[in-house]
Amino acid sequence: CLDLYGQNPAAGTVIDVWQCVPGLKGQQWLVDTGTLSIRSVVDPTKCIDTGNLNSGTQLRLQACTGSSQQRIGWDSFGAVRAAISSYCRRTSVSA
Repeated sequence: CLDLYGQNPAAGTVIDVWQCVPGLKGQQWLVDTGTLSIRSVVDPTKCIDTGNLNSGTQLRLQACTGSSQQRIGWDSFGAVRAAISSYCRRTSVSA
């Protein structure tokens, strides 16, 4: 699951891949298919942000601005992809 580290809604908090925990709000997301933004259930004014899109850059939570770095979706292999980049983040975790 995509996991908001420590369920901390502060801007800049890292979003990582972690084992899914039922009911954990830090792993619950609101997907807006119209804007391709993914908002946090912990704080719906914050979105997943891909940052500078350089290889190895961590996903982080930031104020929703509608920027291209916040236009995100999934491909058919389950990888999170920024709409403006070929970079992806794997979302599957082995138990």
